[in-house]
Parts: sequence; C-alpha cells; structure tokens
Amino acid sequence: MDIFDNEEGKARLIITIRIMLAAILWLLARFVLTGNFQTAAFALSYLTAGYDIVLEALEGLVKFKWTDEELLMTVASMTAFFTGEAEESVMVMLLYQLGELLTDIAVSRSQKNIEQLLQRKKDMVHWLLDGQVIEIEADRIAAGMLLQINQGERIIVPGTVKEGSSALDMRAIDEKDTELKEVNTGDELTVGAVNAGDILVMEASEAYSDPAAGHITEVVENCRNNDSGKTEGTLNKFIRFYTPFVMIAAILIAAFGPMVTSISYRESVQIACTLLVISCPCALVISIPLAFFCGVGNAGKKGILVKGAEYLEALNAFDYLGLEKGKLLTNGEYEVQDVESSMEEEKLLKLCASMVRNIDDPLYKAIIVKYGEGREYSILRNIEINDEGIKARIGNKDYFLGSYDFICNNTAEKPEEKTGNVLYFASRKENLGVIVFDERIIQNTADILKELKRNNVNQVNIFTSEPIRKNVQLINVDGIDLVLGDADEQRKIAELQRAHQKGKKTAFIGNSGDDVAVMQAADVGIALAGLSTEAVIAGSDVVLMSNELSPLVTGRKIAARTVGIVKQNLGFIIACKVLFIIMSLMGTLPMWMAVFADVGVTLITVLNSARLLRIK
Repeated sequence: MDIFDNEEGKARLIITIRIMLAAILWLLARFVLTGNFQTAAFALSYLTAGYDIVLEALEGLVKFKWTDEELLMTVASMTAFFTGEAEESVMVMLLYQLGELLTDIAVSRSQKNIEQLLQRKKDMVHWLLDGQVIEIEADRIAAGMLLQINQGERIIVPGTVKEGSSALDMRAIDEKDTELKEVNTGDELTVGAVNAGDILVMEASEAYSDPAAGHITEVVENCRNNDSGKTEGTLNKFIRFYTPFVMIAAILIAAFGPMVTSISYRESVQIACTLLVISCPCALVISIPLAFFCGVGNAGKKGILVKGAEYLEALNAFDYLGLEKGKLLTNGEYEVQDVESSMEEEKLLKLCASMVRNIDDPLYKAIIVKYGEGREYSILRNIEINDEGIKARIGNKDYFLGSYDFICNNTAEKPEEKTGNVLYFASRKENLGVIVFDERIIQNTADILKELKRNNVNQVNIFTSEPIRKNVQLINVDGIDLVLGDADEQRKIAELQRAHQKGKKTAFIGNSGDDVAVMQAADVGIALAGLSTEAVIAGSDVVLMSNELSPLVTGRKIAARTVGIVKQNLGFIIACKVLFIIMSLMGTLPMWMAVFADVGVTLITVLNSARLLRIK
C-alpha cells in the first residue's frame, strides 16, 4: 500500500504491527488468562502499544512540559492500571495509538495531494541542438543550452541573446512598463518578459527553477508542523492552561474527595483517573489540525496551493476582492465598437487600415479586422510613426491617426475629447472622425466574478494603472463593483485599508512585483502561477496553478467546508467532554465510557476531518 512505501510509511507499518500485537495480548488477557498471567499480559500489552508515549511523557515531565497530552494520557492510564482497571487502561492506550495512526494516514494522503501539484503539466521550451529544434520540458534546461524563443513565448530562465533582434513585453514584470524593450545580440534577457516580435535564440545562463515547487514543499512542511491557523493558535493557548488545571483538579479530588463526601479513597482515585482520561485534549490537538491539513491537501489536489491553514480560513472569510486588470480580465485584444465620422465609414476605415496595416499594435489590428482582411489598400507616402500616432500622405493630402494630443498638435481643428480607448482621425485642416474601441473581456473571468458574488463576495474592485477613461467598458461588466484607474501601489493599499476599516475581510490577486506589498496588506494574497512573477508567487498566501480564476471558487468551497467541519468537531468534542465530566463527578461513569469520551471522540472527529479529502 502507498501509505507504507517510504521511511515514514515504514514507521507507520511498525506502529500498525504494535497495535495488532497489543490487541492480541489484550484479547488473551481478557478472555483466556487469569491471575498473575492476566496482569502480566495486560502490562505487556500496555507497553507494546504505548511505550513511546510513556517515554515522551517522562521527557515532558523532566523538561517541565506539563501541558503535553502524552503526560496527561500516561498519568491517567497508569493510575487506572494500578487501581485495578488494567483492562480499561490498556484500551485507553490502544485507542489513543489507533487515533494517532489514522491521523497520520490521513495526513500522508493529504500531503500526497499537495505534492501532486508538482506533477502538473510542465512548461515546454524549444531546445536548439545541432541545428534541430527539440521540444523539451522546462525542468531539463541547464546552463549553456541554446533555446529558441518564438513570438508570444515567455522568458523562463535568465540568459543572453545569441541570435536575432526583437522587442520584449515587460508588463508581466512591471505593469507600468508598457513600452516594448528592444533587444539585440548580446543583450541580457529578464525572466518573465514576453517575446513580442521576431524569433530569438538565447543561451541560458542557469538551470530552470520552478518558482512554485519550493512553495509546495513549504506548504507540506508547514502543515506537517501543525501550522493550523488562528483556530489552532487559540486552542494551544487554551490547552496550556486547561491541562494543568485538569491535573490539579484530579489531584484535589483524589486527595480530598473522601473528606467532603461519603466516597472512599479508592472511589475518589477512580473518579480522578476517569476525569483525567475524559479531559485529555487529544481530540482537540489531533482533529483540528488534521481538518485543516485535509482541507489544504484537497485544495492542492484541485490545483490550489494554500500556504497555511490560516489562509484557508481567510479564503473562506473574505468578502472584498481586489484584482489587477492585467491578463486575467482582458487579453489585450480590442474590437471597434463605433465609428463616428463626417465621411463614409467604409472610406475612413480604408484610409486608416492603409496607415496601420504593417504595425503590430492591438488597436491598429482591430481596425484591420473591422475593415476586413485581404481588401484593397491605399498607397502611402511620407510615413511618420511615433508613440502618439501616425502621419502619412495619401494622394495629395496628409492624414493623421492617433491620440487626442497628437491630433491637436498637427491639425488646425481640435476634436471633441472622448473617454475610453479612442483614436482620432484628421487631415491637416479638419477632423474626419473618431474610432471607439472596446477591450475584450475574458468571458470566463467575468462569469467567475459573478459566481463569487453569489458566494458572499459582496465587493469586487478592479485596479489598473491606466487612466479610468481607457477602462470605462469595465464599469458595466456584471460582477464588477468599482474600477479604479491610475492605481499605484499606495492607492491599492489605501483601498484595502479602507475596506478593513469597514469591517471587511480582503483578498487581492496580484500579477507584477509591485503587487507584493499590496497582497501582504490583504487578509489573503492570491497569485496565478502562469501569469505571476516569481516575486508575486513567493509573496502570496494562495497560488492558483492555472491561468484563470475558476479554481478560486473551488478553493472557497473547500475552505467553507473545512471551517464547517472544524466547527462540527469543536461542538461535538465540547458537548461530549462536558457531559462525561459531569457524569464522572457524580461517580456514575465507568472507565470504558471515559475511554470513549477521549479516544472514541478523537476517532470520530478524525474520520469526520478525513471527509475533507473526498470533496468533489
């Protein structure tokens, strides 16, 4: 079985064999042996099942760690053994070890779910070997390899250009860096940049390192160390006071019970022993961290890397979502929404399409699409192109296509300024028209935002570094409450702080390195592995391993289910403890029921927590 196939699995197999041997000895003592042989069999069964627990308890006693559940368990079970309840004493230890084993198995399966993220589809690259192009997985890249970077592909390892010239889109590294960066032979290439032009051949300067892999290991280690968030932190503080209080109460009952009641010393010791067994907090310290670990593990199986249980709680609780417009909401493509002109629309589109047909720009491409591929174009002369627009002579006239300022600086008549993504068209003497564009919204993202709104996320704000006039179309998208333009790091943080002051729990989805501080200001920072820089992935609390938002809805459902099961466990544990403690103080509770109140409750809550591994 896969639960026994490594070093931890071998240790798990040993404890399984010990439990089985201890159970056989218990059955022999209970149904076959008598007298001293029975006592010896019970003692051997006890030590076979729990010698390590006894040793840990002694170590805790020597080091003054009197709040450990091992010490409480050992004191209770050994007291029971020496007061004539050997059968129940062994059962306490057996069931305790069984509960620990089931917990360890559930944790192992949850860990495997998280580690399966490493087996997700790998990035592929084009390796140049002896003039041949070979497609290989990115994790095979080594220093010195020659890689071919085609148009639209991302630089995933640092290196230098060996052949070719091109332009790099740097927005994934810094969203404010909207201008293309020219690179030529010998220039350094930055990880995260996208090749927006011709094919490049680069030499890798170092091996590939998956930015998400280290964080997967970090999550596994955090969870195995019971990093279970705010809920467990509160429990640990409670247990530090609870355990000594229970032990002192048991000592007082055993010592002074006969002085204030009619019970004997033997009965008072039995009541104290029973109280110790009932009050053992192992159900709390096992089932609560386990529930969170199973939730994190199931999220990992669904492609959602949650770096700690407290972030799983935050994933369930947030009701305010902020996100960068970036590539998550729009894909950088535009379409012509409207043409306002004093001339025929067909003629204006022909003139404009003729001017932009050889230029790689999303607005210009939209004009070509609107005019139609493969059609007749006008002949251009004296072409001048800059960042603001294009000037060209067609026939005996100069025409200008570009921004509002570009038109104002080159023509006699100022156009009426409009909001949104707009290009103005004019001759030297007059304005000829305006082309209005809509940026295409990724429909899947819009649908996910609506789904989140249905799941108690009552505020969704979009941040963009661009002026708001270029993003007016987002304002009317269903699922978006507010669009904030000219949003730098400080404004984003201020918006999150304002939401906190209103009592909201916040989440922020970042893209570029500038968003790391913003994510840390939110209750939960979220990154998308395929669209975010390594700095963003490192600074995030949750990583969605795909390039779209749908896993966020799944993650929120898993988080809600996890928190729900934690509350179920807490309620069940507290109710059972209170009921059985009252019964034990009344002297009406046999030891076997005390065992159920502790280890039986633990087993039930462990199995309840393990249900999280099967969330669809």
